[in-house]
Amino acid sequence: MERWQLTNAEVYNAGEFQSMAGLVFSGPTIEEYLQEGEQKDEILSINLHGLAVLPALINGHDSLLASYLPFQGKAPHMNWLSWDNEVKSSPEFQDRMLLDVEDLYKIGAYRNAMNGCSLVVDHIPAFVRQPFAKSLPVDLLEDYGIAHSVGSYALQWGDGVSKEYQRARKAGLPFIIHIAEGWDPESRRSLALLEEFGALGPETVLVHGLSLSDDDLDKIAEAGATVVWCPVSNRFLYDTTLEVERLLARKIPFCLGTDTSMAGGAGMTDNIRRAAELLGKNRSLLPEIVLENPIKMFRLKNRGPLRPGNAADVMVVQSRSKDVEEILTELSPEKVFLVIRGGIPVFGEDSLEPVFRHFGVKFDRIQVGNSRKLIVEGISGLIDSLASVAGRDRVSEILPVSL
Repeated sequence: MERWQLTNAEVYNAGEFQSMAGLVFSGPTIEEYLQEGEQKDEILSINLHGLAVLPALINGHDSLLASYLPFQGKAPHMNWLSWDNEVKSSPEFQDRMLLDVEDLYKIGAYRNAMNGCSLVVDHIPAFVRQPFAKSLPVDLLEDYGIAHSVGSYALQWGDGVSKEYQRARKAGLPFIIHIAEGWDPESRRSLALLEEFGALGPETVLVHGLSLSDDDLDKIAEAGATVVWCPVSNRFLYDTTLEVERLLARKIPFCLGTDTSMAGGAGMTDNIRRAAELLGKNRSLLPEIVLENPIKMFRLKNRGPLRPGNAADVMVVQSRSKDVEEILTELSPEKVFLVIRGGIPVFGEDSLEPVFRHFGVKFDRIQVGNSRKLIVEGISGLIDSLASVAGRDRVSEILPVSL
């Protein structure tokens, strides 16, 4: 397996930055953490001149199949179904239907990669996502218990709420479900329904939670369940979001997700900024919410801190700050200097062309803000397909590229 290294960087590890440090990669894993001024001879080396190195981001909730132009409809909506009904009668949805499913998956995956993500939790049945999982510039969470939601208008995903939860519990997997996504009576009592199914426990990952009551949150805390917060999408569709102070008061772990781009879910970097605003005096918890909690919530055994044995999934940021909160809140696709997934570059500055070529990575050149970037091959044809359907001037509403 090929070994290479990043050197002379601000490497974020164990909650702080170490200056002039680095990482050695061996194939898809981190082999060694380099201390200040240390480096290996005779292997490919990138001197980062003090840029910040963090774990690549994890998007805790997306639906890549529904990637396309955002559609708000007659917001604020009472629940997800009222929005979904409007979407399916919209010109945007009709346009989206003209694109191949593979193209929709690639739109969502490229968008995530440009936002610094290496892993996406694509909340949709396995038979939908699995055909595309190996051909994307990001990884998808491979296996988990799944349900769409509970109630009379829940989509019938998986083998039923109880069976999916029990399967997840036996296998040590997360069980992911939308909960309280709206304000109608069924949304408000959805947690009670979930309890009746026997599916509220430490494996349970609850998405959205708009109308959860204080009693509901007490039960979630007691069960050891967790929450995915999608602040941008929630505001876009419902003009509100879960008050995370109520989660913090009960020490309920939560992380961030984008939700689908059609639901207004902008990239992870926009959600991080919105989360920082809404966290207010608690914004110092942002690194925990963004970088640490997803690892625990989705039971990822080989990801997380930048230490030997973990996956070589790394983000380099055009920042020399030693304040991780500042780096995260100012992050944007333009400021992402390099994304490494499984030890291989997938997105980065065009100055890194020799590195992409060294690994035999075929790439396209794109413009992101004022920066020229390289990204794993395939996005150019995708942009052409999008332009033919949505119109060239609207491509930048879907992908963070400048045309």
